[in-house]
Amino acid sequence: LSKVRDECAVDIRHFRYLTERLKVLMNTLQITNSHKFRNVSLIAQMYMTLSTHYTDDRYEKPGFVVVCEAHDPTRPAVPDPVIRLVCVDASLALREAFSKYRSVVLTSGTLSPLDIYPKILGFTPVIAKSFQMTLSRKCIAPVVVTRSTESVNITMEEITSSFVVRTNPLAQDIVSSAYEDLLRGLGKTVPDGIVCFFTGYQYMGEVLLGWHRSGFLKELAQYKLIFIETQSVEETSIALANYRRACDIGRGAIFMAIARGKIAEGIDFDRHYGRAVVMFGVPFLPPNDEPLRQRICWMETCLGIPGNEYRNFDAMRQASQCIGRVLRNKTDYGMMLLVDRRFALNDKRKKLPIWIQQCLKENTNLSVDAAIAVARGFFKEMAQPWEHKKDLGTTLFSKETLALKGFLKPSKRSFPCRVTEKCSNSAEELVHGEGDAIRAVKEPEHRKRLRG
Repeated sequence: LSKVRDECAVDIRHFRYLTERLKVLMNTLQITNSHKFRNVSLIAQMYMTLSTHYTDDRYEKPGFVVVCEAHDPTRPAVPDPVIRLVCVDASLALREAFSKYRSVVLTSGTLSPLDIYPKILGFTPVIAKSFQMTLSRKCIAPVVVTRSTESVNITMEEITSSFVVRTNPLAQDIVSSAYEDLLRGLGKTVPDGIVCFFTGYQYMGEVLLGWHRSGFLKELAQYKLIFIETQSVEETSIALANYRRACDIGRGAIFMAIARGKIAEGIDFDRHYGRAVVMFGVPFLPPNDEPLRQRICWMETCLGIPGNEYRNFDAMRQASQCIGRVLRNKTDYGMMLLVDRRFALNDKRKKLPIWIQQCLKENTNLSVDAAIAVARGFFKEMAQPWEHKKDLGTTLFSKETLALKGFLKPSKRSFPCRVTEKCSNSAEELVHGEGDAIRAVKEPEHRKRLRG
């Protein structure tokens, strides 16, 4: 941009409107085959983006950096140079919210660990609190699978997706065989839907190719239908719809997806759509990922956060998002399997949400056989009839309980009923009780006048 400014005497600020001006020019010339000018449009977009963040002879504003890569990280074997504008300062996203509002609440079921978020997002918390999940029964069963079946007695029986193992054909065959044994047992045990997450498209492709050659995919399809996430949005949407349909009709299905993908970021697998979720490997970004290197360099320099700490935080945050897809409300239940020996390490396990840690307990170093045994016991327990009255006092509160706790004045009528009560602030409310929940709304003014 500096060279263009100096040699062509062009004001860099004009490039901010380059894309719109190109569209106006093509409309004026009545160009219909716009697809032939796709490359010109891409260059215009690139100049527009770079000029937007160009200040003081620099290619970026503070918090932004331009990254040039020789190929697309999702397709490393294909020569395809890529220029990216990377935001390395996450606090820019919330700076406007903090400046406009006096009180801001950040809450999430996977917001863990809490101590690193104020550093990354640039704020000083008034209150930072983690809460355990109140459960009337153990409706989640997280386990860490670190070893293959008990019958394997060799030194490389530990399960991991690390780069060292992936580059060792013998070790990778053992890990892939352990994955097969685990999915075979889960396919026979888990009802309805199972969601499996891999660390990336390349690793998922390698594992699925090995399963196809060994005939395992054909065997697995006898228990449940198999659907796979692809890089095509249309194909993934169709696969997801068919996966849900297979679960609805009772056939059962397995969905193969990747961490950091479309499925992991925003699709919920509640109820029978996700009775078990399996995380194959720790979803670290590749160490040669240039945006990650720039982000770590900025954090080490400006925030004092060690690079290894941020990499662990980022990977465990993604893993928590993946396994948290299956539990969306208090009546749901599901099993969570973290399949990698590194999940058993203290620095990884402590970064899981506290409501997962409280249920993990002793299941932190299981073999494949032991994990399948836990699954059988868990789903056998979940299949037993459960009376909602057992939830009273833990996850549900009756009207009388609320009255005892001081949230509601006791009623003269029996529950459930519709009553009108006088509250402490002199506002009248209608309380509708059905045993499971209570909803309070103010009585309209015209009804007060009619009663008067």
